[in-house]
Amino acid sequence: MGVLDVLSSPKLYLSDSGLLHSLLRIGTMDDLSRHPKIGASFGGFAIAQVVRRLGVPWPDCHFWATHRNAELDLLGTRGRRRIGFEIKHTVAPEWTRSMAIAIDDFRLDRLDVIHLGSDTFDLAPKIRAVAFSRLFEDVEPV
Repeated sequence: MGVLDVLSSPKLYLSDSGLLHSLLRIGTMDDLSRHPKIGASFGGFAIAQVVRRLGVPWPDCHFWATHRNAELDLLGTRGRRRIGFEIKHTVAPEWTRSMAIAIDDFRLDRLDVIHLGSDTFDLAPKIRAVAFSRLFEDVEPV
């Protein structure tokens, strides 16, 4: 394995949820709640808010996947600091083996799982679940 054995994968996130909803012809909250792209809608919006909070330039933010089948929705870097983010459209995120692999493969300082629940809590060492509603209180800029 090399220094950072990862695959850069193109992945499109639309941070403008209004544009996404228009393109998908989603007109109401009820339509959105039933749409198979609700996770993508939340994901794009949440990633834009995380990047804003981190204060990291967009060119320093990436989607990455490793050869060991781990992936990160967002890898933010500044200097030698690496912070990973997973976005989960759920109120009860859980630890996964992929998260542990990501910590190791990406040599992350931490991994935050952004979710729709109301609380921020630890999932494992260096891994915590962060309530989206608490993003600006619980995630520090880098």
